[in-house]
Amino acid sequence: YGYTDRFRIPALLRNFDVANPDTSIAKRAETTVPLQALYLINSPFVRHQAAAIVGRKDIEEAMTGDSRIRSAFRIVLSREPDDTELDIARSCLGDSANNNNGAHWVNFVQGLLVSNEFMFVD
Repeated sequence: YGYTDRFRIPALLRNFDVANPDTSIAKRAETTVPLQALYLINSPFVRHQAAAIVGRKDIEEAMTGDSRIRSAFRIVLSREPDDTELDIARSCLGDSANNNNGAHWVNFVQGLLVSNEFMFVD
């Protein structure tokens, strides 16, 4: 059991459909709403995690932009990008693809972290 302030439910829990603490609920509703994505995109925690991934040794030591993109996909999504995803990543990163510093890489990895594929396990 944990303390629940019924009048001040944290924003994170409200955004992700926390059960009403005043009633008994056998099964929670599953929803995906834009507010959840906006919360994660603006979350300092998610931004920090994206920066930490960009700073990992395997990404920093990759010799080409494509190998950095592939490393990011392996770390975040546990798979290789297909050709279409690789093209999209190249266009997203632009000239930053071959240099590991800059906000473009953090933005790219943060996009992977807030993707449906990362959020939901099939």
